[in-house]
Amino acid sequence: MEDKKRIAELEQEVLALRKEAEMQKSFLENVQDVFYCTDFNTGIILDMGPSIKYFSEFNKEELIGTPAQDLYYDPNERAALLTEVSKSGELNDYEIRLKTKTTFRYVSINARLIHVDGKPDHIDGSIRDITRRKEAEIMLRAKNEELIKINTEKDKLFSIIAHDLRGPFNPILGFTEMMAEGQISIDDMQKIAFMVNKSAKSLFQLLENLLEWARMQRGLVQYEPVNVFFAQKIKGIVEPLLGLSKQKEIMIDYVFPVELEFVADFHMLEVIIRNLISNAIKFTPKGGRIIISGKKNDDGWVLISIKDSGIGMNSEILSKLFEIDSSLGRNRKGTDGENSSGLGLNLCHDFIEKHGGKLWAESEEGKGSTFYFTLPGF
Repeated sequence: MEDKKRIAELEQEVLALRKEAEMQKSFLENVQDVFYCTDFNTGIILDMGPSIKYFSEFNKEELIGTPAQDLYYDPNERAALLTEVSKSGELNDYEIRLKTKTTFRYVSINARLIHVDGKPDHIDGSIRDITRRKEAEIMLRAKNEELIKINTEKDKLFSIIAHDLRGPFNPILGFTEMMAEGQISIDDMQKIAFMVNKSAKSLFQLLENLLEWARMQRGLVQYEPVNVFFAQKIKGIVEPLLGLSKQKEIMIDYVFPVELEFVADFHMLEVIIRNLISNAIKFTPKGGRIIISGKKNDDGWVLISIKDSGIGMNSEILSKLFEIDSSLGRNRKGTDGENSSGLGLNLCHDFIEKHGGKLWAESEEGKGSTFYFTLPGF
């Protein structure tokens, strides 16, 4: 009887131990943190919690006996972790990236260096998947950068309205006031009319650029590409600027094959070329020359260039030419005192990017400037 009772008791104890083992196994498999142990000297994974499979797609059996280095998305992160844990003996919430079978995950690691007989023997600790949190942080950072960009562009717009838009109005207001008060003779009237017309044209171009830029920011500018025969279209695009070039006695020449053809949104192309040529006229002294060139590259893209014999730019201005918040270009006056907002170049840059092309410039003070941009060939 005693033996049967003892056997029954042992069976109950075994069942209780099995139940506890199952509970522990279930806990380890479902716990958020993954426990691990690696050999300090060889870097081999000695043990790994089964819940590793939930975010890495690896089973613990696949990982035990393999180098821990192979799991790191960036091997340098493993080296940095070892350096830190060797110095302090313990790390908490150390963020790295671990590979999965298909991608990688952001994780936070706790690590503790264990010594045996006074020597570093192994590292044990836990791994927590923090991918959702990191992705949220990255998204938040991107949103913040977008807000900074929007605020910068808003400040740019206010700056243009406050400073650059006011400039062309001053001579118009001053001259018309003098005319209204009878302070101008008939002989001076033509000269005054010429100056007022010059200011009005400058103001009109600035307003056009402001409206285009505002439409761009609101996403209202649609990209509608068509086939463009450059020789048939370029003179019509340049024609509204011929009055300005004649006033400064600047010659505009065309150098490109008559069959040159490419794909472009024609409205955007007009804005690009007129702004670049207007800038070239502005910064070129009387008697200068502007050359509009074009050719098809070996890669199928078309390269258009606008070269002037003007005052050129130093390296500092050149390096910040397309930065919307830079005041370097805006503070420059043309060779006849023309104002410059820098907004036209930003429009050109954005419109050319819409085509998948690039815009850049080469220049040297006193030796003119050349603006280049690429468009998809036909």
